Amino acid sequence: MILTYTKRPARAYVLAAAALGLAALAVSLPASARLLLEARYLLLAFCALTIGTRFYIKVPYAANAVPASAAFVLLTALLYGFPAAAPLAAAAAVVSALRLARDGASLLYDSAPAAAATVLAGFAFSALTGAAPPHVSPYTAALAALFFSFAQAAAESAPLTAYGRGGAVSRAWPRAYLDALAWTFTSYLLTSAVAVLAAQVPAGLALDVLIGVAAACAAVDALRHAHRAGSATPHAWPPGAGLAQFTATHAFGAAFEHAAIGMAILSAKGKLLWVNRSLSAFLGYTESELMHSSLKGITHKDDLGPALAALKSMLRQRSDFLQTEVRHQRRDGELVWALWNVARFQDPGDDETYLVIQLQDVTQRKQSEERLRHDAFHDPLTGLPNRALFTDHVKLTIARAKRVSTRRFAVLFLDLDRFKVINDSLGHVAGDQLLVEVARRLERCLREGDTVARVGGDEFIILLDDLADEAEAVAVAERIQREVGAAIVLSGREVFTTMSIGVAAGTGSYSDPEDILRDADTAMYRARSLGKARHVVFDHGMHASAVNLLQIETDLRRALEQEQFYLLYQPIVSLDNFKLCGFEALVRWHQPERGIISPLDFIPIAEETGQVIQLGEWALFEACRQMREWQEKFPQASPFFMSVNLSAKQFNHMMLIAQVDDVLRRTGLNPRQLKLEITEGAVMDNIDAATEMLRQLRDLGVGLAIDDFGTGYSSLSYLHRFPIDTLKIDRSFVTRMANNTENVEIVRTIVMLAQNLGMDVVAEGVETKEQLKILRDLRCEYGQGYYFSRPSSASDAEKIIVETNENVRKLHMPEKPPAPAPAPDIGVKTTRLVPSD
Repeated sequence: MILTYTKRPARAYVLAAAALGLAALAVSLPASARLLLEARYLLLAFCALTIGTRFYIKVPYAANAVPASAAFVLLTALLYGFPAAAPLAAAAAVVSALRLARDGASLLYDSAPAAAATVLAGFAFSALTGAAPPHVSPYTAALAALFFSFAQAAAESAPLTAYGRGGAVSRAWPRAYLDALAWTFTSYLLTSAVAVLAAQVPAGLALDVLIGVAAACAAVDALRHAHRAGSATPHAWPPGAGLAQFTATHAFGAAFEHAAIGMAILSAKGKLLWVNRSLSAFLGYTESELMHSSLKGITHKDDLGPALAALKSMLRQRSDFLQTEVRHQRRDGELVWALWNVARFQDPGDDETYLVIQLQDVTQRKQSEERLRHDAFHDPLTGLPNRALFTDHVKLTIARAKRVSTRRFAVLFLDLDRFKVINDSLGHVAGDQLLVEVARRLERCLREGDTVARVGGDEFIILLDDLADEAEAVAVAERIQREVGAAIVLSGREVFTTMSIGVAAGTGSYSDPEDILRDADTAMYRARSLGKARHVVFDHGMHASAVNLLQIETDLRRALEQEQFYLLYQPIVSLDNFKLCGFEALVRWHQPERGIISPLDFIPIAEETGQVIQLGEWALFEACRQMREWQEKFPQASPFFMSVNLSAKQFNHMMLIAQVDDVLRRTGLNPRQLKLEITEGAVMDNIDAATEMLRQLRDLGVGLAIDDFGTGYSSLSYLHRFPIDTLKIDRSFVTRMANNTENVEIVRTIVMLAQNLGMDVVAEGVETKEQLKILRDLRCEYGQGYYFSRPSSASDAEKIIVETNENVRKLHMPEKPPAPAPAPDIGVKTTRLVPSD
């Protein structure tokens, strides 16, 4: 992250600094007041406030500078104690700020921390060493320099790194602060070393002479600057630079000097010959200081080369105008941007070529552009890169992998489990807090150089570069599971969450970043389908499956319109006398190009896309229509019912009651001859809502059954509350009864439970004579399965109805039941429900 620094510190920091500064001055003023008549102390103060505020050591890689006054402040502390040096530190900071044309808030911002840091350094020094000036050894003086340098560096680096544009705290603050602290501390040590060496001069005449010489140098420097400022007229032209021409254009000189933007006249070699007041204020230097400088001294080192090259090109090609944007380094170390407008002119007085340059402050615009650039490629909530920036990183990684065949990388696609539950229950503010905390935890799980991005509401993606093998990516996924799975406190409430993670290992075989993102996404969805809170590594079989599912989804949208769905009917038989009691309507799909598509493939997709609502309404109408047709065609047949499945989404649909009532009215079917089957899971999702929905369905007069009973949902304690007529035992229990006595006991328990609650029982998946015998021994009333008949077309179902009526007087146990062999649904003859002898 690029750190930019504001000219004005945050209000909170200013208030805190003011409080600390005033407290420090209150502690130190009594000590310094006693020294106001001390000549040596006054000379040190004079040196600190004059020459000490004119010379600085620029701190590398940081936007600040260490003044020479720090050496005089530390020398004062070594001679008179740190409390006596605190007012001097504050005064020197104020003078430096005034020289840099800082405003009132900045004066407080600069001076208060300097005083507070000096006093705190003194407290720490005294507590550790117990030494009291002026009786300090070289060793203790060096310790004092360390404490003083560290305190000043810490106070000075904090606001520079913590506050970015507009006073907002930068997310990269800790690392930037440590970097700035290290370099500032080193710079302060250099100035402090001078004070430590001076303190070793024997007290008395020698020390007084040393301080006196320093004060004399400071006085000479002050007089020189005062003389230069007093003698220079506002429109003076440097000697040898075309004085006659300048005199002839005195109006230009006035306009130049008082221009609202910075202006300068340069020699062909880049030396500053004349500057105006606005440029001095912009860069924080006095006019006299700039007049003895050059572009090299005020231009950022990264922009100096291109800027000088552009100027040389302008002079070489004899162009009249140049415009470019350049960064400058202010005297206090702050970076500012300027728009250069450069014009070339020839002075007839000396035949020299000069450059007139206007410097317009465009810092705010550049900062706004940087902000927009950052926002365009970062998530505003978490500060993480967004999909666009992440994709660019992946593209570069793929390019590197193509150049080096052994290079390995991986993309992880992560989905936050249960985020919607937390967001809906605790609110969107808590949801945002959760996303931010997860983002920080993901960052802690990664190495330097890896990338994590947020690409959706609760989705993140990670790029792991330069891996040894796929196992490294798996290890990171496991680390993420542990880190994210730890408790998170949101609004005083402890919550837990997990992540479903898809891992796609990458090599140079990938060409498009979207391909590996797609593969990682596919693996993530596989992890979710397997129960969440896990990771899955992508393989190419997953891609083929995903393509197949996508094709099914696409074809599904046209299937209803093109009448590709049809119903098959499987008989439900009384196990007591093998009488036909009803049919279960089963939806099948014949896709013209792909043939029969299994319900296991298309029903979940229809559920996910919501198309199951239309499909279910069609199936309900078609089953009721067929049932009504059979009633009219076989009026003498024994009464039987039609059973139709409702999906979970259908059952929870607000228009279900109206749809069922409408279908019954349109078909004219007696409600008592319709039975609706609802899965146990759909009923248990919301007990109260499910109970009310079942009651309203019962009020319509239809029968109700719970399908796949016993498959994992604990509905036993609520079963008596549901207005249910039938329990359907899942086929998984029935098919394993012969070889597993535990399943027999489960079936026995379900049968007894249903009988005690006044319900009947249907056993699904009856395929063998042995299963039939066990069910009859358990007194199970009804059964369905391949033993009796496979799902049949409407015409074959009619044959079953006819055969049942013909054999109603010849019912008995079959000796050789037909072999249960799975076969396609279409065109298969049904077996007789009651085989002849």
